[in-house]
Amino acid sequence: QVLKAFQEPLAAVFGHYAKSRRSQAGRKTDLGIAALEQCFADLELAPVRLPNNALQQLLRSSKMRPKPGDDALYLSLEDFLGILPGLAERAFRPEEGAPLRDFEVPVPLVWRPEGQQDAVSREAAPITRQVHALLQHVLRVVESSKIANMRLVRSAFQRALRRYVLGYARA
Repeated sequence: QVLKAFQEPLAAVFGHYAKSRRSQAGRKTDLGIAALEQCFADLELAPVRLPNNALQQLLRSSKMRPKPGDDALYLSLEDFLGILPGLAERAFRPEEGAPLRDFEVPVPLVWRPEGQQDAVSREAAPITRQVHALLQHVLRVVESSKIANMRLVRSAFQRALRRYVLGYARA
């Protein structure tokens, strides 16, 4: 999955908004709802692409609940990465997704970094196209943003894109 190829820069985005806090389980770094809303605003996802109430709907549909001992919902990195496909589905139309490219080399939407092609279909599923649209949007925003948190992760996204395209070119 393409999100796996961009896990490092997405984790860096998470890290810029997450806070370390104490809980009954010990010290952990996670993301509160207000920080998640700020992250999505900085990424020009909310309210531009995602209405304000859609984030709450997304979290409810993912069945996320406060963890035992927590008085509010906090997202771990895994939770954050896990809601991104649902976010993509709500914020982007399938036709907005296009192959990712670098060095003018487009990577087909159905290509898998492990080299395992889908034997059933070479056509990208709508959610695959929507996730690509999300990543392309984030890449554009990070590239042009004047917000410090976004500028700090710019090179991580560029490296991830380059590795993704080179992985395809070598396959």
